[in-house]
Amino acid sequence: QKKSVQLVMYWGVEKDQADNQEAQAFNSIYTLQKKLQKFHIETEVFIILTDIHGQLNKISPETMNNYYYTIERLAKKYTLRTILLSTLWKKYGYTLEHITNSDEERIEQFLLKAAQKHYKGNNPYEGAVQYTQCSLIDSKTILQEFPQALFLTYNTSLWKPLLPALPTLVLWSQKKGFRIKPWHKNLLDFRAQKFHRNF
Repeated sequence: QKKSVQLVMYWGVEKDQADNQEAQAFNSIYTLQKKLQKFHIETEVFIILTDIHGQLNKISPETMNNYYYTIERLAKKYTLRTILLSTLWKKYGYTLEHITNSDEERIEQFLLKAAQKHYKGNNPYEGAVQYTQCSLIDSKTILQEFPQALFLTYNTSLWKPLLPALPTLVLWSQKKGFRIKPWHKNLLDFRAQKFHRNF
């Protein structure tokens, strides 16, 4: 007897357009679906385009629009469904007004380090606080929309408190041991550094 499972995953934004990194990542998800079919498990994948994260990280609207346009087109080729996070926030009554700046909130070092890399504003601490509050709202939203889903992530267990309280499967972004997220610009820097080391 066949079972049906929803797979849900966040997809961020930093680059201007999708490239081969995203294609490889989507192909890995597609491969996972095919493997599950062998166990009579049919899956429907929802890629949550985290435009609100991009907005909080000060990513330009033009960059977000361009990147997510190319992601939506690529996702269709792999029969993956895309939904803007802002659409879900609106559906369940959340707005950016629910996020407040606090100078007293304790922030984990790994979050601050991430903000220093990806937050485009002047104060990484502020970016980390906003990201934390945003992620908690995201988790509520995902649980409301997909209460029986399996959550997919590239994040390590450090991030678990900020992810939806759902069964979670941790993925490599391309191959075993590779965890850099396809939408991050520093993936290109990583590849350049690796090339120079090998050279």
